Amino acid sequence: MAYITFGKDGPLKQKMINFFAVVGTCGGIAAILIPTYGVEFNVANVYQCFMYHAALTWFSLYLIRFKHANLGMQAFKDNLVVLFALLVFNLYMNSILAVYDTNFMFIVRPPLEGLPFLNLSHGYYIYLFRVIMLGVIGLSLFHLPFIVKERKNRETESDFNIA
Repeated sequence: MAYITFGKDGPLKQKMINFFAVVGTCGGIAAILIPTYGVEFNVANVYQCFMYHAALTWFSLYLIRFKHANLGMQAFKDNLVVLFALLVFNLYMNSILAVYDTNFMFIVRPPLEGLPFLNLSHGYYIYLFRVIMLGVIGLSLFHLPFIVKERKNRETESDFNIA
């Protein structure tokens, strides 16, 4: 968020904005709806987690609403690459920080016990595959309206140029 807010404009910053808008919105909402620390606001971790993810969601929606994020087909491809790079990076980070019981992107274990789809009942690799597929499907569904709008604008623009 700091680099997006204060960093120098350029292609790297735009790619970060595009990625942050999607992942911040989806991840922030998911983190609020799946409370991994519980729901008692007298516990510091619960309050901190809620406030952080609410701010993350708000900032991400701000980037989309005021058209700072360009979420067309190229952004979709870039975001898939970044998401997979983060997956690999977070596998190592979770291993390094295992002493602190980290679970970035929920790739170590499910966020809660007893979830119907995200569980370890079929083994870790099936769980990891499901997490990856949910990420890809979520990213695809989020980008879909923007890609359709981009395609319609391109067709309208080409129709205008032909006539």
